[in-house]
Amino acid sequence: MAARPPAGELLSREMVPTGKTGGTRLKVLQWNVLADGMSGNCESKGGFTRLPAESLDWTARHAMHLQHIEGSGADIVTMQEADHGEDWIKEMSALGYDGRFRADEYSPCLKWALGEPKLPDGVALFWKRDRLELDECVLGVNVDGDDGKVLKRKRIFARLKALETGAFVVLATTHLKSGKSGGARRALQSESLVADFKQFAQSEEKPAS
Repeated sequence: MAARPPAGELLSREMVPTGKTGGTRLKVLQWNVLADGMSGNCESKGGFTRLPAESLDWTARHAMHLQHIEGSGADIVTMQEADHGEDWIKEMSALGYDGRFRADEYSPCLKWALGEPKLPDGVALFWKRDRLELDECVLGVNVDGDDGKVLKRKRIFARLKALETGAFVVLATTHLKSGKSGGARRALQSESLVADFKQFAQSEEKPAS
């Protein structure tokens, strides 16, 4: 693995306490990291035309991703719009995380990315291996609705076991249809996600805490 370049200045972020799992407090970081393949400084590749091109450079931006994750102390990290999936798995492992990446076969990066190779974006889920272990994981498949449009999008469901207490926590990450005109489709996708997640989470043997 190549040496990590120096990171730039990060925005200040605060972790907000919300609850506990079986008496064990967990930090969860959720992040749309903006896919490299959709972050170009042009209308056809993300449309970030008001930003200087150097601020979207993947090498520098990704170094800041890793710096922020390491500094956050998060036990669980969920991501959307993550491409470079194999790199994420290796780099997060070096930070003490195990995880899963689910690439999207419909990824717009496969069409719009300017450089090569064109890598699909997807969703990812990582957990600190010294605090949690994977009990069960489902990498969801894309499913078309009655109208032929994608109803179920890329998603990951996982049940993790807290090593300190034996309690289980159930998590999901997904990325719904993008675009200003996709509101109705996102609503249908959300309904489908909630229904499927409830079915996954409801286990008499391993109830979520």
